[in-house]
Amino acid sequence: MSFIQKIFNHFKQTATTSETNLRKCEDDTLQIGDIILLHWIDTNNGDFFPSYFEHEYQINPQLHRNKLIRLGLLTFQKSEKSLSKLKVAELKEILKVKSLPVGGKKYDLVQRIMNNFDLLEDSIPSSICTTNVGQQILFEYEGLIKAHKDPYISAFEYMEYSGNDPYLSYDIAKIKILNDRINSNINAKLFGLVRNDCHAFGCFFLDKKDYKLALKYFI
Repeated sequence: MSFIQKIFNHFKQTATTSETNLRKCEDDTLQIGDIILLHWIDTNNGDFFPSYFEHEYQINPQLHRNKLIRLGLLTFQKSEKSLSKLKVAELKEILKVKSLPVGGKKYDLVQRIMNNFDLLEDSIPSSICTTNVGQQILFEYEGLIKAHKDPYISAFEYMEYSGNDPYLSYDIAKIKILNDRINSNINAKLFGLVRNDCHAFGCFFLDKKDYKLALKYFI
């Protein structure tokens, strides 16, 4: 069984377990929060993690970062990827060490450093970055990351639906989630929540430039 398939099987199981079980962190088992953490580290730098890791995903980001390193999904690098996480001022300081030009945009500075890597290596800080396997995980779970960023559905809801059909597109999964929520809330006479999900549908179709459907749900 492939590493990706093992992760999918775990998601399929945890999508139907209680919140208590979701909080448990097995040493070599990835949780939903681990994938979100992997994405965050791939696009950010530093040790100040957002509070949602502990409050929403019930993981300690520092400890789980160490787990991701142990699993080979993260590693410390001196590379173009690690340099891209630095600020422009930090990149210029690296170039100044050997009196190299500091003009240009961020991309230009990164490329100039890489072109003079042997000369500047000692001045380049190591940054934690995703490995090729880590990038593969992020690609496989692009929908999960979209759901994390989506203000109208949660990553847990998305995994519950996509776990039953791993080939389900993100848009179809979101439509199913919103439809089921609307039907459930209508039956429970929670019309305020129905209004919220209709608004979510309106925004969804507005993004798709389907203005007639968007207007229908907004009304």
